[in-house]
Amino acid sequence: MRYKVGDLIQGTIIRILPYGAMMIFEDNTKGLLHISEVSNNYVRNIYHYLHAGTIYLVKVLNIDEEKNFLKVSLKQVSKEERETEHKQVNTRIREFFDSKILLDNLSNWISVELNKINNKENK
Repeated sequence: MRYKVGDLIQGTIIRILPYGAMMIFEDNTKGLLHISEVSNNYVRNIYHYLHAGTIYLVKVLNIDEEKNFLKVSLKQVSKEERETEHKQVNTRIREFFDSKILLDNLSNWISVELNKINNKENK
């Protein structure tokens, strides 16, 4: 397994349960974010904190190599770590939109979509 205890990784909530949330990570590893690891505050209703389909930055707490399963924490990710991750994602998005590929193809993509719209209107 490529993860180590203490790693910060991104995962997507795939199912919310009364005791926590099931997550999936980029290499199809699954994991549990237990309700006690969601917030430093008492979590009465987990649905107020988490939403299926949302990506979260979490810290790896435990690894079950046999089952290829992680236990992770949201509350142990510091505000600074979240902000750093957010800045890195924004930088990657900005780099993509500034890329030559986008600039070279944007006008063509727009023309293709406008032609599709015009063809639908003429039918």
